[in-house]
Order: sequence, then C-alpha cells, then structure tokens
Amino acid sequence: MRVDSVKGNYHYAFSMWTDTAPFNNNDVRMALKLGINRQELIDKILSGYGSLGNDHPIGAAYPEHSNAIEQRVYDPDRALWHLRQAGLSSLDVRVSAADAAFPGSVDAATLYSASSKKAGINLQVVREANDGYWSSVWLKKPFVSVF
Repeated sequence: MRVDSVKGNYHYAFSMWTDTAPFNNNDVRMALKLGINRQELIDKILSGYGSLGNDHPIGAAYPEHSNAIEQRVYDPDRALWHLRQAGLSSLDVRVSAADAAFPGSVDAATLYSASSKKAGINLQVVREANDGYWSSVWLKKPFVSVF
C-alpha cells in the first residue's frame, strides 16, 4: 500500500462583509489579516496538512496559482499599526464559527482570537449551531468562518 499526499483545493477562511463597519475600512481588514497566525492553524487544525493561503481561493492545486504574490505573515505589530491608521487603539469584533463551516472551524477561530490579542484585536468567538449554519449565519452575519 502506498499513500500519496497531494495538494487539494479547499480554502478555509474567515469571511467579512467589506461594505459594513468596521470591515469597510481597509486598515481594519489588514489588521485582521496580519493578526492571524496562519501557520499555527495549519499545524494545529490541519495537523500540518495544508498550505498557507493569501486571502484568495486560488491555491497551489490550481494552474492559475501564482507564487509571485508575497505571502502575508503573522505580524501583530504591523496589525496594530494598521489599527492606528484606522484611528483605533484596539478593535472589538465578533466572529461566528461552526464546524459545519469546516472541520475545526471553532478551534481555528479560537486560535485566531488568541493570536490577534497581541495586535489589540479582541475577537469574540461565537459558536453557532451546526444545524442551520448555512441558512441562519452564512450571509446573515458580517464575520464568519467558511470554506
């Protein structure tokens, strides 16, 4: 028996409404992007079986994938700088998560919350029910976990 590990095309994400405050501010969005420790999520949620994404769903499994885009890395100091550019000293937001969104979604949101604290982001994880997630949370709440 031989087991091959191949690149997949799943894209796990935390999606936000960019037309709704505070997410309509690009500096707030950048703070949130820089306040997440992506490698920790791969190591702890995906048991190392994944690759870093860069806020778009075109991963290495797709022929359209580009290695030319510089990978964003966890940088709480730079995230805090972006919050200050947005006129904020800290940020309080809620993120809705359920394992219906993707396996380990609630744990991923919890890790996201922990890593973002260093950037002055207080991310409250709201554990939503798996049953009805796609009808009651997705496209109904402004910041959610999704694949």
